[in-house]
Amino acid sequence: TERRRGEPDDPAPVGKEVFAELEKRETFAQELFARAQAREATVKKKAFLGDGQRDLWEFRKQYFPGYEEVLDWMHASEYLWKAAYLFLPESSPEAHAWVERQQKRFREGDVKKVIREIQRLTRDGTLRGRARKEEARKIVAYFQTNRKRMRYDRYRRMGLPIGTGAVEGTCRYLVKDRMERSGMRWTVKGAQAILTLRGIYVSDHWDRYWPWYRASEAKRLYGKAADVKALAVGAAA
Repeated sequence: TERRRGEPDDPAPVGKEVFAELEKRETFAQELFARAQAREATVKKKAFLGDGQRDLWEFRKQYFPGYEEVLDWMHASEYLWKAAYLFLPESSPEAHAWVERQQKRFREGDVKKVIREIQRLTRDGTLRGRARKEEARKIVAYFQTNRKRMRYDRYRRMGLPIGTGAVEGTCRYLVKDRMERSGMRWTVKGAQAILTLRGIYVSDHWDRYWPWYRASEAKRLYGKAADVKALAVGAAA
C-alpha cells in the first residue's frame, strides 16, 4: 500500500548479520542470543518479529525476555486477503479496496474494528457455506490471538520495523540461491559448512574470519600458533 503523508519511513537494517543452522534449534538460539547480547549495550529498543507460528513466540519468551513482539505486517495482510476473497471476487477492485480499508485500521492500531467487520460480514448473510464460515472463524481467531503483536501505530512511533522482509530476502539469497541450483545434492554437514561460510561473507566478516581460520588450522596441524604467513611462503617454495 502507498505510504500516507506524514508517516515515518521504514527503518533500514543497520549492521545486519546473517547465519543459518540446519539441525539444532539450541545451537541457533545460543548463537542468536550471543549476537543480541553483544549489541544490547548500544540498543535502546528491542523487537522480535515473527509470523503467527506459536513456537516462535515461545522461543521469544525463552531466549529474549523483554523484547517487543511484532507480528510481521505481510503475514497479517495475507490474512486480510484471505478474508476479502471469502466475501468478494478474487482480484476485484472491491476486494482491493476492502483490504486497504482494513490495513488503514491496522496502521491506526485498531485491530478490533477489523475483527468486528469480519464477524459482521459472517453473520449478516454476506458469507454463505459452512466451509467459508469456518475459514472466517479461523482468520478472526488468528487476529485475536496476535492482537497484542499488531500495535503497528505504536511500533511505527517507536521506530521499530514491522516487516520481516530483510529475513525473507536473506532466506532466498543466503540459502535458496546457492543450495537449490540444478542437479545439486547435499549432505547436512556439507550444506552447513557452505551456509556458515556464506553467512560470514555476506555479513562482511570475511577479512577477520580468514586470518583466524588459517591460524587455527596451523595450530591444529602443527600444535602451536605458527606464523601462518611464513608457512605459506615455505609451502610455495
